[in-house]
Amino acid sequence: MWLGEEQGHETWALDAAKLRWAKLNQVYRAEAERPWPADFVKVGTTAGTSFEDRRLASGKTCFYTVKAVAGDGAESEPSFRARTQPRVLPPPVVSEPLNVLCREQGESAEVRWDPNPEAGIRGYRLYELKGKARPP
Repeated sequence: MWLGEEQGHETWALDAAKLRWAKLNQVYRAEAERPWPADFVKVGTTAGTSFEDRRLASGKTCFYTVKAVAGDGAESEPSFRARTQPRVLPPPVVSEPLNVLCREQGESAEVRWDPNPEAGIRGYRLYELKGKARPP
């Protein structure tokens, strides 16, 4: 038994409910230390269920809320607030390899060095100087 639609989102029957989700969502952001005094401004619209905000400042606390948009443009109540505090990490400090030794043999050279003590070293770049070397 069909009972009708309520605001174009739900169709009810005695034994079932058909739910349709909004096809458009508005995303709001606020920069604040605490969520309750935050002033939210619209930062985007998405037809999906995710949103990537690339306009953030490092160390600033941001809160987000989302509102679904109905076919007639009416917005839902805001979602629960999500918090983020992005941090841009400084570039790593990597020391130079120690005990670099070079052994020449005819037209070739063998270069060796001790491994760096820093964790996360992915590899080494070896540069060749062609021509006459200048004193440092």
